[in-house]
Parts: sequence; C-alpha cells; structure tokens
Amino acid sequence: RKTAVKACGVIFESRKKGRGGGKTGRAARKKKSEKASDSEGRAARAIVLRLLDEDADVRIAAVAALTKLGSKTRSNVCKLVAILMVSHPDQGAVGKALVALEAYNELEILGGHSDEAVRQAAMRALRELEQEEDDTSGNARDNFLGDYNARILKAKKRLRPRHGPEWNANGLRVERSPALQKAMDPDDVRDNLKRIDYDQVSPEEWDTKCYGLRPQVIKGATNSWPAKDWTEETIRSKWGQKSFRVGSDEDDQDVRLSLDDFLSYHNSNTDDNPMYMFEHIGEAPLEDLLDEYSIPKYFDESRDLFSVLTVDERPPHRWMLYGGARSGSAIHKDPLCTSAWNSSLFGRKRWVLFPPEARKIHLMPPSKEALWPARIAGPSAWFEHMLPRIRSEQWRGPLPVEILQEAGETVYVPNNWWHIVLNLDPVVAVTQNIGALHDDYESIEDVVRRKRPDIYDQWLGRVQKRWSR
Repeated sequence: RKTAVKACGVIFESRKKGRGGGKTGRAARKKKSEKASDSEGRAARAIVLRLLDEDADVRIAAVAALTKLGSKTRSNVCKLVAILMVSHPDQGAVGKALVALEAYNELEILGGHSDEAVRQAAMRALRELEQEEDDTSGNARDNFLGDYNARILKAKKRLRPRHGPEWNANGLRVERSPALQKAMDPDDVRDNLKRIDYDQVSPEEWDTKCYGLRPQVIKGATNSWPAKDWTEETIRSKWGQKSFRVGSDEDDQDVRLSLDDFLSYHNSNTDDNPMYMFEHIGEAPLEDLLDEYSIPKYFDESRDLFSVLTVDERPPHRWMLYGGARSGSAIHKDPLCTSAWNSSLFGRKRWVLFPPEARKIHLMPPSKEALWPARIAGPSAWFEHMLPRIRSEQWRGPLPVEILQEAGETVYVPNNWWHIVLNLDPVVAVTQNIGALHDDYESIEDVVRRKRPDIYDQWLGRVQKRWSR
C-alpha cells in the first residue's frame, strides 16, 4: 500500500510538471487547476488504497468513487493498479490482469486486487474474444486455465503447507488402492437402520421412543424444501462467482475459492482427500439460503438449548457443504457436546459412527510416515487403514453404526458420538448443530462454561428461565 501511494504521487507530480514548458498560457492554466489537481490526486491516492483492500465492499465503493474522477486521473489509477498487479508475487494475478486490461474495459478489473474480481474480468474478456473469433483467444484461454491451476495450487498449499500439491501420494491413488475403491462402493456399506418416516412420526413420538439417543435416518424431511430440486447448475447459477470457504490455514484464516473454481476442481481432481466446501449459512454469500429449507420439526428452536442465544452470540452452527467423490470429514465429535442433523440435497454419503464410550486412540489411523494422508484431515486414510481393522475378528471395541445416506435423507448424530463421513458422489448438504433437550444437559453446561465463558452466563440464565432447569 505504501508503494501504491508513492507511485500515485509520482504520477500526479509528473502530470503537473508536464503542464509547464514556459508558455504563459500553460503556466496560467497550471496555476488555475493546481488546487483541483491536488484535490483529485488526494482522492486518487485514497481510492488506490481502497482498491487493494481485502474487504470486497470497500473495493466496490472504490470503483464507484473512481468513476467520478476525471478521465485522465481515472486512467492513471487504472495504470497504477495494473503496475501493482504485474509486480504482485502471485504470477497468476499477473496473467489475469494483463488479459483483462488488454481484452476488456479496464474499469471492470477494478473490483480490486482480489483474484475473484480479476478472474471475472478475464472470463468476460474471453467471451468477447471468442465471439469475435480473434486469433488471440486461444492464448487468452490458455492464460486463464493457467491461472485456475495457480489458484487451486495456492489453496492447497495454504491448507496443507507441509505437503506437496499432489494429495494422492504413497500408494493411496484411487486406481492403486483396493481398500479405498471398496470403500467407495455403496454395496460395501452395512446399513441396516430402519428409516423414520417424517410424515408419520411426531416430535412427541420421537421423544417417547428415545430416537434421539442413537443415530437415525429420516426420510421425507426435505420434501417441502425449495432446495430439494437443486442441481449443480442451480448452485452455479446462484453463486458461481461468489467466494466460498474450503478450509482454514495454520493461522486459522479461511482459505477460499470461487464456486466456479471449486466445481471445476471437484469434477476433475484425482486427490484422495479433496478439498471440501464448508460455508456458514446466514452469512454472505449464503445470507438468503434460510429461505430455501426449514429445520426439521424434531430439532426446531423450541427443542434446541442454544436457540436462546442471538445470531451474534451463538457460535457458528449451520453450514452448506459441497464436496466431490472421496471428500468428507475425518473422525471427530461435534463441538460443545452438540447433536447434529445433516440433510443431503443430492449425492450419497457414507457414515460410520461410534458410541461415546469408544476411545479416540482406537479410532484414529496410525501416525506413521508411510501413511501420509493419516496425518491430514480427510476420510480416505481412515477407510484405507481403519475400517478393515474394525471389521476384523480382532476388533474388541464397540461396533459402529454404518449408514448409506441417499439424496433427500436426513441423518441425525447424537451428541458425543464419533463419526466419519465419506462422499461417494458429488454431494450438497445442509447441516446444523443443536443442543437437544434430551441430551446430557450437565455435560453441555460444563463444556460451555469451560470453552465458551464469553457466552456462558447469558446462555445459562436464559436456558434456566425458558426450560426451568
């Protein structure tokens, strides 16, 4: 940013000097316009700073402010931003900036320094080039594809910096791993759970029959949802250009990709542990998703201990998930002793769940150097090395519950149950964590007190008032 301000100052100093030359008319014009020029220069410096801001709203406001400047000033700012992009350490940004600047209106890239904004401009430029059947369209397309690969590699490096970009190493490539191939076969799932008919079982029956104490699969909960008819194209048309979370880096900062990039990735990758999109519902870009589905009646606010908290007070608890085949979650328990429900809108998910008494040390893959994926988040190593052991005669731990979740079905996970999920197809699901009334209230209270002291007092007081605890 300091470089931007300094460069901007040089540009405007050059402009003022260029108006000289000794002639009385030019000197007079210079003197007359100097105040306005200085004012515009200061505005341009401020705009440059905002064009480089990480906040998209700030960048958008900067574009609006830029259009109010004079054409020469605007052109200088455009050139300055281009210079900064060309000097950017991410060479993918360089290619996108050049394609957009050469082939499209330069203002279109001034959503800022962000990959997403420049990429959108590059895509628009490519469409124009294709329509004109220009000879340079092939080169531009090659540049764009190179930038896509750069973005994917950059995201991978941030997610797993200790490993290379190839996430299918050490004998765990799909074509070389019989165990993993078997895990991807739906016929391998030992699912014998009787489904609960959403239209036939009331919340009262759910309670009296203690369904909430064990994993369940519910059929029909999504029948009335607008989202039940979604396809990949529906989602692409809604959010293709938006940025979504695909994980966190070692500093707990979100790693994000545009949905278009993510869809291209999950439809073509050969990774054993692919990236998995996990975005909060109710926040940008999914602020309107709450209109597309409803909370199943067994888990609504009247039955959720955490519903007494406001949106700002409550920890993140509801997400939209999107993953390709072989993506999923590692073995884990849900936070704060919560239960969870998970509804698949399309695609099949494979679940393995263990009761609370199972010990973590017995459920984790061995941490050996040879088992590289065992040391990263993802289900592939678990299904490769742990499921065969658990199914063997030597296993002495509690037997798991296995589920093959079909599109339209809702899986319920009781609190403190260990679970791991492997997506067998491209899958989109919505999920939410809740504090179910039938859960172990004392355990929930204890974990909230220890791990979330910032919300404990208000949460406890409201729960005691509402449910007379």
